[in-house]
Amino acid sequence: MDRISCLAYLLYHFNIEKNIKDTAVLLLNGDINLKQLKKNKKMLPYVTEAEKYLKEYGINTSMVAAFIDEFMLIEI
Repeated sequence: MDRISCLAYLLYHFNIEKNIKDTAVLLLNGDINLKQLKKNKKMLPYVTEAEKYLKEYGINTSMVAAFIDEFMLIEI
């Protein structure tokens, strides 16, 4: 599973704020990239935490695959 999809999954499922969930879907679909997210001061803490979680704990790829199936190519 690619890193961007895993980060988008973590951003989507570990946050309750709608704007972060929407941003996660945009990241998944390539409408925004990781570099742009890291430049956004509001999103940087969330992205940093998701990267840290992914590095420390890994992720269940079947859950990420289900997330991709559900949200790939959905326009926000």
